[in-house]
Amino acid sequence: MLAVAVGISVLAFYSLSQKVISVVQENKDPLRVLEARYPVQVADYLKNYQSGGNMLNVMHAGGYLLNKLSPEFKIYFDGRTNILYPIEFLKYNLGLLKKTDELNKTIKHFDVKYALYKNSPEVYSRLNKSENLKLGFADEYYLLFLENKLNAFPLSSLLMVFPVCWSDEWSDDIQEEISRSDKIFANRDYTLSAVLSFMKSYLADDDKRHFFNNLKLESLHSDSVRRIALHFALDTGNHKAASVLFASVQRKTEYDILIYTYYLAKNKEYDRSEEMLYYFYQNAKFVKKKKVSFDKIAIMIRVLEILEKNIELQYFEPSYKGELEEKLKRAGYSVDDVMSFDHICKK
Repeated sequence: MLAVAVGISVLAFYSLSQKVISVVQENKDPLRVLEARYPVQVADYLKNYQSGGNMLNVMHAGGYLLNKLSPEFKIYFDGRTNILYPIEFLKYNLGLLKKTDELNKTIKHFDVKYALYKNSPEVYSRLNKSENLKLGFADEYYLLFLENKLNAFPLSSLLMVFPVCWSDEWSDDIQEEISRSDKIFANRDYTLSAVLSFMKSYLADDDKRHFFNNLKLESLHSDSVRRIALHFALDTGNHKAASVLFASVQRKTEYDILIYTYYLAKNKEYDRSEEMLYYFYQNAKFVKKKKVSFDKIAIMIRVLEILEKNIELQYFEPSYKGELEEKLKRAGYSVDDVMSFDHICKK
């Protein structure tokens, strides 16, 4: 069900906008408030650097996309449930990303050229299984998968979600994205541009310790940049910088917490590592999930392996690591295979 802008959608968008404006009046950075709710940067990117087509989208962004991109871009659905979209259609699409076969059928049936969803590692992992669409642009809050590779920024966009994917083999390709961003985004205040600006500075400095010693935290204006900086601080063993950067990430993902927990364990901060692992366990309610993320299980196992060899565990029963290992084994995974992150990072 693809739609173009009509009066009722404009009214719905206006109503939502008024709610946002009331928040903006109390906020020093109005644009950031809008970007947290609506795909401001992605819409601008699509309008200026893509050619139009059918779009699969998260429902709450539909009205904004209609307002900004119609008629060149046609959205999949918006908030007009029981007016234009039946309840059954809504229910079907709420779980669409979890059903890879249905996702690919939907993309093919509606000739989808773009898919826009919230920026999270879990959403990326699901959308990345689509056959025809690949990640091409991202901002702090949204991911854009697209069919057309023209003006796409796949590596920098992926780093915004999974910095752990970085490989030195990417250096030439990321330099190409840096050059392209400098050329075509010169007048755009995109988060992706800030990411590439950071990468440009980081790669140009051969003395990484010097780089982090001189890095000003206030120069990192988004969690995406701070998250990438954190990864490189961990990768280069700069413990002081890593600690400061981890604390600075305001919207930590479960991967942020687990990877930093693993880093603490490897650097002999065993008590703190166990405390953070338990914090993750309590907040994620990990064992109660019906479908478990095996890469997260693998990180937990690896952390517990290190801790059990060095301290007496305070928060976990000795049998818990074995329970997690059994979950991986039943699913046909090994810790080493999952910890390589090839299932996520392979280009």
